[in-house]
Amino acid sequence: NIVKDAEAVKDTLLLSASSLSLSLNDDAEEEVTPKPWGAALGQSFGGFCMMSYLSLIPHPPKICLLTGGIAPMLTPVYDAYDSLWDRVKERNFRYYDQYPGDITLVKRIVRRLLSENNPVVLPSGGILTARRFLQLGISLG
Repeated sequence: NIVKDAEAVKDTLLLSASSLSLSLNDDAEEEVTPKPWGAALGQSFGGFCMMSYLSLIPHPPKICLLTGGIAPMLTPVYDAYDSLWDRVKERNFRYYDQYPGDITLVKRIVRRLLSENNPVVLPSGGILTARRFLQLGISLG
């Protein structure tokens, strides 16, 4: 699993927690509590993996950088999706209020892309589907 993989990488790069010991004198040896180590960076799915990792390990890194794409942690998932749905719907209404002529055009393009006749081949060799076309708005904000 991802936690065991991350621990293996950490132990390979740093002294493992089990190998840390400090000799205070010749007669006694005392175990040292492992110190926080390094840093971790998580983006999108990597951030999700890091959150899982942090919730399971006893000695986390000193610094953890989460750079977006992290699921809400204190909000139930259904509430998050309901909020997202409302926001997307509102953004669509705003767009079509500003560009009402696009309603007919977008419907025409989607109908064409949904038809089985002559798929639209992109320069990369992929197929432009109706779903792919409708997702273009994500890039536009």
